[in-house]
Amino acid sequence: MILAREFGWSLDDMRRLRPSELAAILAELGRQKTEEARADEARAMLEQFRFASMLAAIINAGRQVVGVFARRKPKLVKPDSLLGPDFMRRVRELLAESDRTDRDWSAHIEDAKAKGLKGPWATPSRPPTGGRSSNR
Repeated sequence: MILAREFGWSLDDMRRLRPSELAAILAELGRQKTEEARADEARAMLEQFRFASMLAAIINAGRQVVGVFARRKPKLVKPDSLLGPDFMRRVRELLAESDRTDRDWSAHIEDAKAKGLKGPWATPSRPPTGGRSSNR
């Protein structure tokens, strides 16, 4: 049903797929859905942080006005304190998760090897040839 909904394929189209192709397509769809969910969560968290930043600016402005007439200097509010520790912990998790997935190219390299593509993974690194020699 996922393939029919996502691609508009009929049952005959899906039956023509080899099991390995079907598994690869379903894995890729799952990965894309996960990425979309992660991006949606990141957008929602960014919106919450923007709102907290504006609210902190309004609170701080009010405290500054009151501070003009008070003897003590007002304590400023940070947006992080309005959001709570769970919010910041989740932001750190999302950033670490994003950093891990950005650096992991192994699935792409394996895919390229399976397709028979040549690249830097196929040959050992050699010094560049040509150009000027350093014996001058």
